[in-house]
Amino acid sequence: MGCNCKKDKTELSKRKDIRKKTKDAIANGAEEIDMVINVGALKNKRYQEIEDEIRAIHEACDGKILKVIIETCLLTEEEKIDFLKKEPKAEKYFRKFMGSDDFINNRSRWCLWLFGVAPNELRSMPSVMKRIEAVREFRLASVKEATREYANYPAQFMEIKQPESDYLMIPATSSENRLYIPIGYLNKNVVASNAASFVPNATLYHFGVLTSSMHMAWMRVVCGRLESRYRYSVNIVYNNYPWCNPTDEQKAKIEQTAQAILDARSQFPEASLADLYNPLTMPPVLRKAHEANDKAVEKAYGRTFSSDDERVAFLFERYVEMTEGK
Repeated sequence: MGCNCKKDKTELSKRKDIRKKTKDAIANGAEEIDMVINVGALKNKRYQEIEDEIRAIHEACDGKILKVIIETCLLTEEEKIDFLKKEPKAEKYFRKFMGSDDFINNRSRWCLWLFGVAPNELRSMPSVMKRIEAVREFRLASVKEATREYANYPAQFMEIKQPESDYLMIPATSSENRLYIPIGYLNKNVVASNAASFVPNATLYHFGVLTSSMHMAWMRVVCGRLESRYRYSVNIVYNNYPWCNPTDEQKAKIEQTAQAILDARSQFPEASLADLYNPLTMPPVLRKAHEANDKAVEKAYGRTFSSDDERVAFLFERYVEMTEGK
């Protein structure tokens, strides 16, 4: 479980607010806190401000794991365009970077993906070299030994979990007002943020079950919380979920209804997932597609349910059966 915490200013009131959010996340069961470094402060070399922020959150962690996520390579669409005007050779090395908020709100951010690029090629791009040097300087200034050690590899991400196949992205944090967490497919060339969850090689069947009311009911009970928002954890929510055992016919039906959800979304190409899954603006065609998928998944579990309470009680019975003897 985790907490994504950012701040744009260094006022004491802001720092107190971050401490409170961190403590609230831990009180709600968080075992790990994910902190995304203030990119604005980093770009302006306000290293002391960053260090103060890390210390404030670390003090509030009360012994829990604090994961500091450094998104130093990220550029907005406008910044990428400006960068390429100066360094057109770098275009082929840019990849879209996607975190939970980017995915839900259809926001574009970009990173330089420099794995395997020859040293002479890197040196032929002065603007790229400046960014690599900035990463090196930042890592050397870190209070963490592991981060300082990675100053020796300034052209690489510190933590790489990028799948080699297309994948399903599951936002780590999502509004509690939505009936369904917006889940969807991304191309393998889209770099997934460490602050989001993903399922590589996911089939339509996997997508159908994960986006169903059965999985959503399970998630609401066992997930962590960031304030009141859902905090999806692979270890707690996904890995412990009691999957159904469908017949071939039932599996094919789930694949069909899952595709219908994707087809319904595609009817609104300009709408973000935030638009599509807002309870007040969710298109009827999408809602009906989800309802059909919910019924198909429930049928694969061998019964129908009238409430989330029934779904959760049934799933916990399955979970007990699944874990007996372990």
